[in-house]
Amino acid sequence: MIRECFAYWGLESVPFSLSPEPDMLFLSKQHHECLLRLKYAFYSDKGGSLLVSEDAGAGKTSIIYRLIKDLHKELRAKMKVALLSHPNLTPNQLIQEICRQLGVGKPSRSRYENLNQLREKLMSLRQEETRCLIIVDEGQLLSRHPDTIQELRILLNFCLEGKFLLTFILAGQKKLEDTIRSVPEFWQRLPVRFFLGNLDRHDTNGLILHRLQQAGYKGEEKIFEDEAVDFIYRYTEGCPRLICSLCDLSLLIGYTMRRKSLDATIVQQAENDMVRSERGIHYYKFLKSAGE
Repeated sequence: MIRECFAYWGLESVPFSLSPEPDMLFLSKQHHECLLRLKYAFYSDKGGSLLVSEDAGAGKTSIIYRLIKDLHKELRAKMKVALLSHPNLTPNQLIQEICRQLGVGKPSRSRYENLNQLREKLMSLRQEETRCLIIVDEGQLLSRHPDTIQELRILLNFCLEGKFLLTFILAGQKKLEDTIRSVPEFWQRLPVRFFLGNLDRHDTNGLILHRLQQAGYKGEEKIFEDEAVDFIYRYTEGCPRLICSLCDLSLLIGYTMRRKSLDATIVQQAENDMVRSERGIHYYKFLKSAGE
């Protein structure tokens, strides 16, 4: 059924998956600039970076995965990454997890010993000319753990001969900015910052085309009519996750109705299905609240 649906539209794979796939990321002007800033922070040893998305579903996590993929390609074995996607941890648990991902020896129950082991590992990597990147995603969760925020700040004290031993990226939703601003000594340690918003109408169309092309679309016949894209933009307000969800359902509805292309009526039907639920849960609000 799924393969038949996508084959009907001339596609070879799923175009609108919600998983953060690096190749599926549409680099709008702001997404491209964000990626450049993060790379700049990494290669110029700026220490800390802050990435805040205006809303859930803006592509923050996808940018992180794209950054990791690009850096691995550019540096190959000369790079180590620790990615913490759910930082709802105590300070020592946080350091233990970073140590585990960087291949430090068996973690200790002692926070002090873990920090020392981590510092030694980072110094060893730097002497081997291997760069280290530590990323904390869903950083808005840190508002519940002020002690963990202080622990992250301590990591930016790890230096050798005036250079940071690691690059640190803190990413999250809007609440994260307020949390970090309330800790001036940490805010000042994150000099490279980017605030990611939703797409405009032009980039909404660009995202749809990019994803279709990545899934095998040759562009011989238009799938989404201009009026359909207009509706998608108005409904989703340019939120990439919602755009993908609405397009995905629209493809399915259009397939079952054997349409040659998708107009505003098909997309509106998909929108009606998204907001309707037997349990009374508004799908739109559910997607907006889902963390990315």
